[in-house]
Amino acid sequence: TTPRASALGAVNIKLFRNFVSTAVTSTFTYTAPATPTITSLSPSTGSATGGTVVTITGTNLRAVNSVSFGSSSVFVSPMSDIEITVSVPSSTTASAVDLTVTNGFTSATAAFTYTAPPAPTITSVSPNTGSVLGGTLVTITGTGFNAVNSLRLGGVSYDQDCYWVSKNLKGYYCRDSDTTIRLITRQTSVTGAGDLSLTTSFTSVTSTFTYTAPTTPTITSLSPNTGSALGGTQVTLTGTGFTGLTSVMIGNRITYPSVSSDTTLTFTTPSASALGLADITIGNGVTSATSVGAFTYTAPPAPTI
Repeated sequence: TTPRASALGAVNIKLFRNFVSTAVTSTFTYTAPATPTITSLSPSTGSATGGTVVTITGTNLRAVNSVSFGSSSVFVSPMSDIEITVSVPSSTTASAVDLTVTNGFTSATAAFTYTAPPAPTITSVSPNTGSVLGGTLVTITGTGFNAVNSLRLGGVSYDQDCYWVSKNLKGYYCRDSDTTIRLITRQTSVTGAGDLSLTTSFTSVTSTFTYTAPTTPTITSLSPNTGSALGGTQVTLTGTGFTGLTSVMIGNRITYPSVSSDTTLTFTTPSASALGLADITIGNGVTSATSVGAFTYTAPPAPTI
């Protein structure tokens, strides 16, 4: 059986023995295949988001290996000489384009029209408020989300990546379906309502999300409240408003806490520059709380020889 040719015309035929070619024994001439024709498209229109399944009927279609919608090509392997079924690729414009079938040598063209997808709608944003510290998981419900290619909150763009949304990483959104989008809010310095906009290549829709000031943290107790000036003491701090805390200051030294809940965090003391009482200050970048002289640095044991 002859292989598919890359060009028309005569080609040499060679015989091989043990992978070594012999002299040219004959020639074979490739001729142009029968020109395909298109008699109908069903349907002849489809959404610019792509995915419409189109049936092309005509003649001499079995040799067709590519179907183009404008400048976008789809490779096909027809099982029939009179019919091809193909899934329409997406388009950035809503307009008529040439649908072209080709076998590599001859082709046929018909008209296919991309239509603008339905404009997205937003029916709910839950929750519709969250701390300026960010990290709020927001679920947007509505319609027409498959066409959404841009999300902005408060004028700031979010990146689409469902993996990072699953890891609660700020600044990402996930389009779960045509009716649901989830996002993790970014940190911002401004409180108040901001526009939440979803945009397609053709239109956009806007709702609102309100950034609120974080709760001012409080310190109730810490345990233990003494430790070596060499540092390394693990301290448990209790209080309120710990969600979103980013740092703990002991005297003039900074350390970074592990926040277990809104009321409990732990941290490891850094080394001290002096013995005695040290203030404990916790902060979230917006508000803070200080417990004066709450921790006592003690002298480490004297070395022995």
